[in-house]
Amino acid sequence: MAGISLFDKLMEAVTHKDEKAAAAKAAADQAAAAQAAASQAAADAAAQQVAQRAADKALTEAKADEEAAKQRAAADAARDAQDAAAIEATNAEAERVATNRAAAQAQADAVLDEMRAKQRAQDDAERDARQAAEASAAAAAAEAAAAKAAEEANVYIVQPGDSLSAIALKILGDAHRYPEIYEENKDLIGANPNLIYPGQKLRVKRM
Repeated sequence: MAGISLFDKLMEAVTHKDEKAAAAKAAADQAAAAQAAASQAAADAAAQQVAQRAADKALTEAKADEEAAKQRAAADAARDAQDAAAIEATNAEAERVATNRAAAQAQADAVLDEMRAKQRAQDDAERDARQAAEASAAAAAAEAAAAKAAEEANVYIVQPGDSLSAIALKILGDAHRYPEIYEENKDLIGANPNLIYPGQKLRVKRM
């Protein structure tokens, strides 16, 4: 050792110091890594706990939803059964009412048919009597019409521009026979045979 120079000693001291510093740094880095690993492990554990709680909550909610769904299904089934029973009862009542209504309708139809038959017989009798009366009235009307036609055949209605001579020429074929028309209608025409008016009905014997 006596042969080691001062420079070598200095170099040995520096090297030893660097080694100690490196060892201290390595120890510090290892401690920091261990602390980081511990922090990460703690964070992972906390995250796992949160995830577990979320999973437990989801499972609880799923069970609650399942139970609620079962209860709803049971309630729906009960309601459907009740509705079906109500519908069946309603149908039975409707069938009973329809049967009673059909029986009542059949009875009413029978009564109505009988009434219609009586009414038809009465209508037939009344029609026969009416036809007989109408035939009698028609015969009387025909006779009256014939009499009226015969009377109207000898009636002339004065037209605008007519004169007794023109009427005599038109009806009797001779204008000079107007005095005959005047004498027949003197009570209607008055004292002046030239004063006749449209619409007057003059008696003219077509001979």
